[in-house]
Amino acid sequence: MTISLTVILLECTGDITFGLPIVMVLIIAKWVGDLFNSVMNTPVISLRAVEQVSRIVEVLENMPHLHSGFPVVDNYDPEQAEKEAVFGRCKGLILRSQLCLLVRYKVFVDNTDAEQLHTASRPSKELRLEDFRDFFSQSQCTNFKLTDEDKSKLIDLTPYMNPTPYTVTMNASLPRMFRLFRGLGLRHLITVNEKNEVVGMVTRKDIAKYRMSAKGGSLTVQELHIHHD
Repeated sequence: MTISLTVILLECTGDITFGLPIVMVLIIAKWVGDLFNSVMNTPVISLRAVEQVSRIVEVLENMPHLHSGFPVVDNYDPEQAEKEAVFGRCKGLILRSQLCLLVRYKVFVDNTDAEQLHTASRPSKELRLEDFRDFFSQSQCTNFKLTDEDKSKLIDLTPYMNPTPYTVTMNASLPRMFRLFRGLGLRHLITVNEKNEVVGMVTRKDIAKYRMSAKGGSLTVQELHIHHD
């Protein structure tokens, strides 16, 4: 592909003297692109739009240092995810702090039929915007006092998730990622394929832990060690 693109660009410019610089630029661009692919987090911890309480509690308590945002998906098949490395079609994004609040205040539904959830049942407690604004303590995301009956219930995430999160495709460039994180103040970027299926998750920490520098005509990439709080 690199050679083909070089030939096309040379035909466009009509000057073979640009051959070597073009080849070098394309090789570096491909290298950076391959590096970025390995930076994104995979496998991704996805949550269904209507998820079981026990599953959410497992994610919150057993994965405390995981990224603080989770893709909300539909048509999620664990067997397909294991074979094809796709984690459901993206519907939105929900934060760890929001999940903690939903579990802490037991915003559960009793209906076990997820397809009839929106018409047959309502949460036992309605939350307001102020509840999310005033809540969050890391200690409140552990030691949930739930019964077995509570854990068997469901939480409808759709009213609380961000339905339009920023996403990028698998072949997005590193400079574009950096501009999105810096310009928009993002914390998470969901990586999707051509079918809008989740394949990875990129966070600010993933970008920050790599330092790229050019010196003497050579490009070097250094991985920095970032400690968890």
